Amino acid sequence: MKLLKVEYLPILNAKISLLSTVDLLSYIQNRIQLQKKTIIGSGNIHSFNLALRHKWYSQFLMDADVVRIDGEGVRLGASILHGVQIPERSTWADFGIYLAEFCQKNGLSLFFLGSETGIAERAKKELTFRFPGINILGTHHGFFDKSHPGVENKKVLEYINELSPDILIVGFGMPLQEKWILENIDQIGAKVICTGGAVFEYLSGTAERGSSFFIRNGFEWVDRLIRNPARLWKRYIIGNPVFLLKIFLQKFSKKGL
Repeated sequence: MKLLKVEYLPILNAKISLLSTVDLLSYIQNRIQLQKKTIIGSGNIHSFNLALRHKWYSQFLMDADVVRIDGEGVRLGASILHGVQIPERSTWADFGIYLAEFCQKNGLSLFFLGSETGIAERAKKELTFRFPGINILGTHHGFFDKSHPGVENKKVLEYINELSPDILIVGFGMPLQEKWILENIDQIGAKVICTGGAVFEYLSGTAERGSSFFIRNGFEWVDRLIRNPARLWKRYIIGNPVFLLKIFLQKFSKKGL
């Protein structure tokens, strides 16, 4: 079997992968079949702003096998910089459902790691009801001592590796999930490791999405901000303009202006 290739576009000091949702699912299956350990990161404005502040985070995105297009802002930024058509965004609230269905149909196994106690397990139950026969091997909450090396961290890794899932989704939030993956990558037995953010909250129904109008028009972040202003105002009110300013500065510098 031939290894599928991925095209990338540089953005600021990181990259995105030019994969549609369908192509990304095929890529995941291809990597599992070829026994290639794979990291799939999340590319949204927040992650790119983190990459601007932290060299290690920038390197994480550059080294990841795929940086999934996880926001309309990133699509806009890539379009401004490169003037090419960018695949649709693949946010976890949608992609999690597509991935679950794909795993059910193709016999791929999953493990859910993250969120508060019971949330990942609830996500498993919801998906098992929706996609009978889906093979979610296990779940574990994200509130354990992640010190490396550490007793609790070692036990969690042993539990995951004993089950040996094809796909591990790590939902600790940025940048904690990326840091944990980097520190433990050599000990993780899963073939594909995905950063998941709040994926289990959405898959379990714990977190509600915005209105279809916001989702269709690329303003889902506005609804999230309205629902949780205290936690998200800095990310969106400051982070979004900073990202776009950096995009325009990079574009002008490329033109020699």
